[in-house]
Amino acid sequence: IAIEDAKVVVRKIERAKDEGALDEAIEPLVDQAIIELLGAAPPPPAAAELAIAKPAAAKVVVQEKPKRSQPLLKWGGILLVAGGAGFAALQHDAWQTTQRSFDEQNTAYTTSDLQALRGAADDTNNATVFGLAASGLGLALAVWGW
Repeated sequence: IAIEDAKVVVRKIERAKDEGALDEAIEPLVDQAIIELLGAAPPPPAAAELAIAKPAAAKVVVQEKPKRSQPLLKWGGILLVAGGAGFAALQHDAWQTTQRSFDEQNTAYTTSDLQALRGAADDTNNATVFGLAASGLGLALAVWGW
């Protein structure tokens, strides 16, 4: 459209008391201008007039079976749990036997007896920690493989 062909279709005037009130005055002016230019929107149709769409037939969804668990991790982990716990229990039993035999000595304890007992205690503690750590690792593997 050429500038010469342009014509004023809507003209509105609104006065604001100060600059702060301008934004409140502009929005109703724009709304009124749009209604006069384009016409009022038709009223929404009544609920009875709306065509109720029938639901489409449900799609059949075939769900894939989940992947099988990893039996090597699962059973290997369970075996490691049992082996680690059994190893720790056997070491503890061996320690109790050593302690009992030491306590039942009827002779005076020597420094070498006490050092041997302390060495056996350290070995048992280390072996127990190793057995329990192996059990923990086995439990993690079994859960991961499940």
